[in-house]
Amino acid sequence: MIPTTETLRQPIRRPAWRMRPQRVRGWLILLVMAVAVPLVLFSVSLLIRNVDAQAQQTEQLVLDRTRLLAEDVEREVNRQIAAAEVLSTSESLTTDDLAAFYRQAIGVRDRLGTNVVLRDPQGRQRVNSRAPWGRTSRTTPCSKPTSG
Repeated sequence: MIPTTETLRQPIRRPAWRMRPQRVRGWLILLVMAVAVPLVLFSVSLLIRNVDAQAQQTEQLVLDRTRLLAEDVEREVNRQIAAAEVLSTSESLTTDDLAAFYRQAIGVRDRLGTNVVLRDPQGRQRVNSRAPWGRTSRTTPCSKPTSG
């Protein structure tokens, strides 16, 4: 087929699947999007991983400190129990020598930093390492003495 002037004047038809020519602005927008979108996605993934790592680190730190605190409390309770056991085996208790027991209680108070109070079965204070020897306590007796 030989082109005629009539066929030359007709507009060129492009298939529908082909894009029309882009302007420079369109290409720049596509270029920016092609670079920016992966960077944003990568940054978000790094941020999420960082948050997860910090949460795990904080959780581990809290667990470690809780464990250390529990060990300290257990150690202190064991010290108090040991002091009470030593005082309970004191010969001055069996001979009812409360002045000697008071001196031992003062020694425990000075070493451990805790007061020692001895009550009789009726709940009355017999010895209190916080008060000087011989002074009666102004505190009320225990509400219900335990029997055992």
